[in-house]
Amino acid sequence: MNILYMDHHAGEERYGGDRRAYDLAREWQKAGDEVTIVTARHCPGPGHLSPRGDFMERETEGVRFFYLGSEPEQDRVGSVRRCITDFVQKLHRIRPVLAERCHPDIIIAASCYPYDFFAAKQLAGKTGAKTVFELKEIWPRLQEELYPEGDSRLVRFLGERAMDYALKNADLVASLLPGGQRYLEERGVVPKSFEELPAGAPPLSAAKPLEGAAAEQFEAFRAEHRFVIAYTGKLSERGCPEELLRAVIPLASEGVGAVIAGNGGRKLMLRRMVREWNAGNILLLDAQKASRMETVLQASDALFYADTRRVSGEYGAYRPRLLQVMQEEKPMLLLMQGEQHPAVGFGAALMADHPRELPGLIRKLAGLSPTERRGMGKCAGDFVRREHSPARAAKSYREALTGL
Repeated sequence: MNILYMDHHAGEERYGGDRRAYDLAREWQKAGDEVTIVTARHCPGPGHLSPRGDFMERETEGVRFFYLGSEPEQDRVGSVRRCITDFVQKLHRIRPVLAERCHPDIIIAASCYPYDFFAAKQLAGKTGAKTVFELKEIWPRLQEELYPEGDSRLVRFLGERAMDYALKNADLVASLLPGGQRYLEERGVVPKSFEELPAGAPPLSAAKPLEGAAAEQFEAFRAEHRFVIAYTGKLSERGCPEELLRAVIPLASEGVGAVIAGNGGRKLMLRRMVREWNAGNILLLDAQKASRMETVLQASDALFYADTRRVSGEYGAYRPRLLQVMQEEKPMLLLMQGEQHPAVGFGAALMADHPRELPGLIRKLAGLSPTERRGMGKCAGDFVRREHSPARAAKSYREALTGL
């Protein structure tokens, strides 16, 4: 099969981004498929694609990438909308090039939002290809939750209609959400074909030592505390770093500490909280590269991951970062609203529905013996290997594609 995979946020292994498309492509190649990925991420260094450029082509281990110039996305609704509009417009402009160069049999629209599906559908009309819409996020609901004052009712209405159009007209709806089928039923949408697919887990980065002051601070902190829990996400409202801080500070007399790394406005808030409470059991580090953060995670006793979005609680979420850090084989502490993550039943994690439950769960993890914690960590690794290996994810996906 010739597969054209369109994903605004896809990235090569060397340049970050969501590497799901790349991992799938590598596995599909083994089965004889040819894969082209169209993305808005552009390469640094020589050949850098300027934001106003058209597109640049490059190949990595047989996987062809088309990079479309796009403005850097910032975390506010106006910037997000401009970036989406820019990318989708360029998708439409290069449809003749994609048809001529790729000759796709399958076109996958996988940008989280539904607007890239219109380009996929029009291109399919010219080439006879089958279309796939990846349901990674409940896009209109998520935008309303993230930016409650940002979009007009008209914009939200158009987003819902675009979502319905993609779900109804795709030859296959490939859902990465456990509650995707329920969402379709609530919308009254009957897709042509529907498959719930496992997400592949991104591999861990090779660990590199911390440098400079960060190395000295972490070494001293680790030596002072018998139990250290590390924050694993970006410093965002969704990740709830302040809730981890509030939960750990009262446990200082028990030798419990937390490490939180990152930059931005939220870090200023965390620094103020640490200063006001004179919290010596919280270590705030600057943002670290993935390879250096790997050293922090490996040296910690447990890992914290949070996602308190309401829409995630209703339908589940696509969480590549959680699947990645579970491969550290450390006990996990999860904070999620209204959702029972399968890792809990697998013995790999403890989960809180509300921040007030965190201190008790942290104390429970700290009270486990090293052998018990290693057992939980092994369960975390086994869970990912069994349910979310890239090979399994690609095989399940390809079986769904060959059935079209």
